[in-house]
Amino acid sequence: MRRERFAEYWKEYDARLERTLCWQGQDYTALLPRPLCWRVRDVCPAFVFALAADWGLRRPGTVELALALEYSYLSFFEHRLPWEAEMTEQRRQYGILFGDFFAAQALTMLSGELLFPYYAFFAELIRTMNEGVLLLRRLRRETMRAEDWRAVLQREKAALVLPVRVLAVWAPPEPQEAQFLERLATELSVLWGAGERGQSALGRASLTQVEGLLAEAPLGLENLRVFVSDLAARTRCEVHSSQSSQFTVHSSQLGEGDLGIRD
Repeated sequence: MRRERFAEYWKEYDARLERTLCWQGQDYTALLPRPLCWRVRDVCPAFVFALAADWGLRRPGTVELALALEYSYLSFFEHRLPWEAEMTEQRRQYGILFGDFFAAQALTMLSGELLFPYYAFFAELIRTMNEGVLLLRRLRRETMRAEDWRAVLQREKAALVLPVRVLAVWAPPEPQEAQFLERLATELSVLWGAGERGQSALGRASLTQVEGLLAEAPLGLENLRVFVSDLAARTRCEVHSSQSSQFTVHSSQLGEGDLGIRD
């Protein structure tokens, strides 16, 4: 994502994330089962920064919210990945332990005065993301249709809905604006996840939905438009390189390339 936008936010965010992931000269990410690609590393904070800017917020909590959200998503991602890709038991345990590590980082931040009032939002997010995993496991032996994948991705990528709800508490918008932003965040979740899961046709359909929503936006959303442009540009590259253009894909075709681990 474009880091020249919100450079001060990114500088603070990266510095604090590095302090968490590096200890005594050791980079924890070097021990992860798979490297963190842009989709895992950048999407959540970029969305928070863009949303906060369009909401007119310049408050200390913006970076804290981005970090807590990223740690929550990393915990989910690292716990999910070992069960969806072939790896040794030792590497699987590494992934699970790192998922626990990221969960502890998120909980530490949520125990602070700034974010504790929104603890319930994060609990709901974790529940929803895990529902996505369970739904995929239930459907994985079937030929999944577009609506099945959409239901899974809306849950797995629900991280984009949380900042809309938190920021709505910090600076309450008009009711129709709040509803619109939740719809937009939900559709962006599908667009984000479609690229990760190799669902090219669903990704194209979701991008059309996102562009339609932005066309009827009740407020400017200049920064969110840039965020969508960045996400869409990367997704288009993956869509055009994908071998499948069908809405139905058997879940047995899932491989490591479908798990958000490509740079």
